[in-house]
Amino acid sequence: AGGSLRVGALVKARLDASGRSFSASVHARNEDGTFDLSCDGSLVEGVPAALVEPVAVGAAVADSLLRDEPGGHIEGTSAFFDAFTAALTSGPKFRTLTAAQQ
Repeated sequence: AGGSLRVGALVKARLDASGRSFSASVHARNEDGTFDLSCDGSLVEGVPAALVEPVAVGAAVADSLLRDEPGGHIEGTSAFFDAFTAALTSGPKFRTLTAAQQ
């Protein structure tokens, strides 16, 4: 799942036995194929690639994050997923879906 991820990539990862996904960014790629992830201000080391998935964000959000504009830095899991959801639901494709599909 995480084979092509670069340092700094936004990801979601299953970090505990609950099966829930947590927002994180790739801090390091390890020689053994695992990742060290930054998650809510903590470093989680040695996360298997199978538990890490890339998160796609829209171009405007990505540009804002790269420029570190006010509002471009996302603090915490809830804020990350709010921004992620907004990016998913603000595109033209989403508006073409029926209410049941949304």
